[in-house]
Amino acid sequence: MKKVLFVLFAFCLFLVPGSFAGTYTLDNHAVHLQGDTGVGNTFWLESQVKIKFNHLRVSWDKAGTMGRLRYDMTCLDGKAVLQNVKYIDDALNGSEQVRWEQSETGLNRDFSYLLDSTKLKRNNTVKFNHNLNLAPANIKNSKVEFHIHASGRHYIITWEPFTQKVYTSWNRLK
Repeated sequence: MKKVLFVLFAFCLFLVPGSFAGTYTLDNHAVHLQGDTGVGNTFWLESQVKIKFNHLRVSWDKAGTMGRLRYDMTCLDGKAVLQNVKYIDDALNGSEQVRWEQSETGLNRDFSYLLDSTKLKRNNTVKFNHNLNLAPANIKNSKVEFHIHASGRHYIITWEPFTQKVYTSWNRLK
């Protein structure tokens, strides 16, 4: 009986890592970019607002279900307001569409860097960790968009987990 239980236990241990398909993670490696577009994870938005992505992570399983979304970003200079975070892929009908967004109305999460932040104990870091449970999901064509208002513009910072690209685009605020 003990031998059967041991074999069953060993078999279960073998299956657990196989059932989890993986994660894509992007950690900051001190890449400093000037301008509005580029590949990296620290951005100077119009040389007025500096945003650093400390950690970005998505996970999924072999069944094609999008699992956990995690991000951690900090404003190192200037004023920035996080409005929304969206997950986009083309798994449902072959065309890209927003499959999940963090807020329907806008987060309005001010994480600006202020000179007195250390004295006032103000937090200029935004962290989020959530299990999305989206099925089906296409991780190869997925994108995570961060909508940020900074220096009179609406910036969209896009991360493509499969290719590990991070880039920005912007529109003027009305």
